[in-house]
Amino acid sequence: MNVFLGLGLPWVIAVIYEQYINQNNKTNGTYRYPAKGLDLSVLLFLICSLVGIAILVLRRIVVKGELGGSPGGRTISAIFFTSLWIFYITFCSLYQLEVIDF
Repeated sequence: MNVFLGLGLPWVIAVIYEQYINQNNKTNGTYRYPAKGLDLSVLLFLICSLVGIAILVLRRIVVKGELGGSPGGRTISAIFFTSLWIFYITFCSLYQLEVIDF
């Protein structure tokens, strides 16, 4: 998750757009955006990252390295990390679409 581009760039574009609209309409407004979903997103990211770090530590103990090992171990690790990412994206999306409630 690239916080600088993932969060910062859309906010900068929205603020520039809002400033442009305010100048053309001769109004003086402030840009407000509801932070719905930010709490769940941060919580899920924290949980997924802690689980990912625990897996890396476990691999260091068992395999003697974070990367490499047997082809089966590499495949299982890759599938697990991809599943963590899909879990994060799915639950954040479902919350934003108001399918689930937190």
